[in-house]
Amino acid sequence: FMIGLPSETVSGLSEEGHAGGQFPRPCLHERLERVLAAFEPTLVLACYGMNDGIYLPADQARLKAFQDGSLKLKSAAEQHGARIIFITPPLYRADKSSDDPNRYDAVLDGYADWLVSRRSAGWQVVDIRPSLKQAVAQAKAANAAFVYAGDGVHPGDDGHRFIAQAVCTG
Repeated sequence: FMIGLPSETVSGLSEEGHAGGQFPRPCLHERLERVLAAFEPTLVLACYGMNDGIYLPADQARLKAFQDGSLKLKSAAEQHGARIIFITPPLYRADKSSDDPNRYDAVLDGYADWLVSRRSAGWQVVDIRPSLKQAVAQAKAANAAFVYAGDGVHPGDDGHRFIAQAVCTG
């Protein structure tokens, strides 16, 4: 089964005023040891990144927080005897990326590039981004009204199917 929290990060970062200022984004590492001990997984699929750059332009400090959080996640999962497979972040504003002043999808490309580079260190990484870009382009070509994610972040049913297909074939 799957366990996750909405809006969670692996980086521990949160923007000012998240959730109307009520609370910062949840951080995986606050609960990770409890979850690993309670559920004793043999396989962990980790797909982080979307919330880790907190929707701002590329920044080395935020990238390093994502990298450090991913390293910590990998270490914890393996210490608990679990195999871990990282999945690159999905697409941001796949339907309207050209009007994003922060170029956030390019930030996610950078996170994905770093994850893919870790393959040389033995990490298992599935890069879903190329397949997603192709699937969205094909869907748009077939139906100009197709929408991958109405809010730019959360894919609809077809978007989730595209993600699942990319994971299964990646």
